[in-house]
Amino acid sequence: MDDLIEKFGLDDDERARRLEFLGFTQEDAQKLRSIHKMAVEHADEIIDQLYEHLFKFDETRAFFMQTGVLERIKEFQKQYFIRLTEGIADRDYFENRLRVGDTHQRIELLPQWYLGLYSRYFHLIVEQIVKNGSTDRALEVIPSLLKLIFLDIGLAMDAYIRGGFIDKLRQEQRVSEELRQELARKERLAILGQLAGGVGHELRNPLAAMQASLYYLRMALPADDAKIQRHIGLLEYEANSANDIIGNLLDFSRIRQPELARIRVIDLVEDVLRRSDLSGIRVEQETQGTSILADPIQIRQVLSNLVTNAIQAMHGGGTLRVTARREGGEVQIAVQDTGGGIAPDVLRKIFQPLFTTKAKGIGLGLAVCESLVQANAGRITVASTLGEGSTFTIHLKDGVAES
Repeated sequence: MDDLIEKFGLDDDERARRLEFLGFTQEDAQKLRSIHKMAVEHADEIIDQLYEHLFKFDETRAFFMQTGVLERIKEFQKQYFIRLTEGIADRDYFENRLRVGDTHQRIELLPQWYLGLYSRYFHLIVEQIVKNGSTDRALEVIPSLLKLIFLDIGLAMDAYIRGGFIDKLRQEQRVSEELRQELARKERLAILGQLAGGVGHELRNPLAAMQASLYYLRMALPADDAKIQRHIGLLEYEANSANDIIGNLLDFSRIRQPELARIRVIDLVEDVLRRSDLSGIRVEQETQGTSILADPIQIRQVLSNLVTNAIQAMHGGGTLRVTARREGGEVQIAVQDTGGGIAPDVLRKIFQPLFTTKAKGIGLGLAVCESLVQANAGRITVASTLGEGSTFTIHLKDGVAES
């Protein structure tokens, strides 16, 4: 069995400092010894009352359901109480109290139940002192009793902290909070998806009629009238932008089940680059030899969005670098630009639906990308440095590893 005194670093000097800080003196020890006889005579009664209280609550009763466990612990508690009134706060006493705290943290009794039980324990002791003496005697002994009880509680907290249970609680709380936030986020996304689908369908038909009318007008009106043709071109551009927004709304509302296939990354990348406006953009590409297991249409859409965003981030031109590499059983496809980068406060919100820093658009492009990648059992990450650019990386199953 570990020596907890050494494990927790409670050497002679540290133990002496704790007793000095609490103001525990030989006079206090003498006062505690004055109730020692009472403690021996009434220990069983006090412990029975303590456990009667404990069994009223599900959170504490659950620890004592196994046969034989209750009697062993009650006997241990009885000796604990008796030793409290000996007034000897030596090395063995510290080790014993650390052992008590370590036991409670190992069985994962939450600190609030441990402290609440200690409060009840103290109340029962005082009640017994008054019953077997007087209120004046209780008032004389209680300050000394409290000093040692708070020493015990402090040592128990040492065990809770050093034993790792507090860290575990903190981790569980963090995970629970993250889960709660994720559930709330999914609920919001579901509502937003329903709204997006409805709005998208309602707008698509009138927009299609507008585009058809613009096509007719371009054909019917004089082709040599530059002013008319310029305005028709402007209307067509805005109608196409609106159509893209509606497409994003519909994509966001209905992410279909992916049809997985092994795809060469180079084919996807070259197809996307061929369809992109690369004016003033230098392209670097390194994707040969990699393949992924994914839906080609969905991942092509993701790559197209990322490449378009990268180009738009480099207003005065720059370098677009698209790479793919195998690592840890996955393929990482990175789209890197040399634009202005993304501020940290914006980076945290980059995949949130309806969040955008652009003058046009409604902030669904990256949200759609994330949903599509997740549908293909992957994930998407981003790294960015202001003034240097951004890198979006798609992590997907390695098509070679899955073959």
